[in-house]
Amino acid sequence: MTAPQAVHATADAVAAAAEALTALGDAAGEAKAHFVHAQVFRRLGKVGACEAALDRALAAARRARDRRRANTVLAIAPLAALWGPSPVTRASGRCLDVVRVLRITQGAPAVEAVALSCQAVLEALRGRTDAARRMIALARKMVEDLGITQRLLEADVFGGLIDLLEGDAVAAERSLRRPYDGLRDLCLGIDAARAAALLARALLAQDRIAEAETLSHESEALAGDDLKAAIAWRGVRAEALAGAARAAAPDPRGALLMPRRITPNRATEANAACNVAITAHDFAAIREGLSEAFEEIDHPTGSSYGRDATVA
Repeated sequence: MTAPQAVHATADAVAAAAEALTALGDAAGEAKAHFVHAQVFRRLGKVGACEAALDRALAAARRARDRRRANTVLAIAPLAALWGPSPVTRASGRCLDVVRVLRITQGAPAVEAVALSCQAVLEALRGRTDAARRMIALARKMVEDLGITQRLLEADVFGGLIDLLEGDAVAAERSLRRPYDGLRDLCLGIDAARAAALLARALLAQDRIAEAETLSHESEALAGDDLKAAIAWRGVRAEALAGAARAAAPDPRGALLMPRRITPNRATEANAACNVAITAHDFAAIREGLSEAFEEIDHPTGSSYGRDATVA
C-alpha cells in the first residue's frame, strides 16, 4: 500500500491472505485483510469490488467485536460512494448513513470528518456550494482538533475540489498548494499525485500552461498504479499540450472551449478530450466530447470504470 507501483501485486497477495484468514476463522485478521483489499481495489478504480470488500470487512469486524476496525472500515465507505458508480443522490445517502451510524454509537470524529468531506463535494456537485463550504469547514475543524495531519491535508484537498467546482481557480490554488506539499512530505505518493493533478487544473484554468504541465509530470511520477490519479494527470497534460499548441498557432474557434471545471472522472476525461479536439479541428470529436461531458455533468456517476463493476 505504500508502494504506488506495486498496487496490482498487493491486490493478489492480500486476496490470498483474506482467504487464508477466513478459512482459519480469524475474524479480526479477516476484517483487516478485507479492509486492505478494499483499499487496493479503490486505488485500482474497481469501486464496486471495493464496496463488496468493505461489506465483508465490516461484517468480520462486527463478528470480532472490534469497534475500532469497524470504524476504520466506515471511513472508506464514503470515499467509495463519492468516486464510485452510484448517482449523486445515492452516494449522498451512503455518506449520511455513515454519519448517522457513528452518531448513534460512541462516535468517531475522524471518521465522521471523512464522511462530511465527501458529502460536501456531493453538495457542490448539486450546486449547493454554501452547504458544501459549511460541511468542509466542520470536517476540517474536527480533524484539526484531533491533531491528525493527514486528515487535515485531505480535508484541504476536498476544499480545493469544491473551489474548482465553483469555478474559483485562484481560491483552489490556495487550498491545494499546502496539501500537495504536505502529502508529498509525508511520503503519501498517491494522495500527493491526486492533489498535484487538481492543483495543475487550477493553474490551467488561470492559463498558466507551463506550470500546469510541469505539475502533471510530478503527478505522474507519484501516481503509480492509482487509476484516479492517472486519469487526472493525463487529462491535465492533454489540455496543457493543446493549450501550448493553441498559443503557438491561435485559432478563433478557441472561444468554443468548455469552461474549465473539474468534474468526476469520466466528465474530466471527456472535457480534456474535447478541448484537445478543438485544437486539432476535429469537429466530430468535439461534438462527441461535448455530448459525453454534459451527459456526465447532468447525471454524474463518479467513475466510468465502476459501471462495469458489481455494486455491493
